[in-house]
Amino acid sequence: MPLTDLVSGNQDEVVDVDGVLVTTAAMDEIGRGAALTELESVFFVTPPRVEMGPTDAERKAAKSLSKATNSTISVHDLIATAQVMWEGRRLDEERERRLKATSGRGSLARRRGHITGALQGEILEKLTRANSTAGHKEK
Repeated sequence: MPLTDLVSGNQDEVVDVDGVLVTTAAMDEIGRGAALTELESVFFVTPPRVEMGPTDAERKAAKSLSKATNSTISVHDLIATAQVMWEGRRLDEERERRLKATSGRGSLARRRGHITGALQGEILEKLTRANSTAGHKEK
């Protein structure tokens, strides 16, 4: 059986190869014997970092997402997912980036809350997709 058949899947998925996180796209290329000529960011994933403690927004988001999924989503998992999704930015950093990029009406707190809700929705979608893909692979 070809190696590409063993690791084929969504091109955004990540495989842990002896502690190095490699995208499925890279595994496909390696399986074909091709050189990895693309940018490193296409093929290798930098492990998420938690340099400081969780923020209030991250704690609240983890609690809210845990209720929404009827499971436990740790603050660490939320931070790691956010960093993978948003080029190393945490929830608060991505919220502030989007806040600066948009003009809006209403109070600053209300706009932040709206953006935070949208970000939580994106994280929930990513986690739901990851869980359904993991469950599918186990069968």
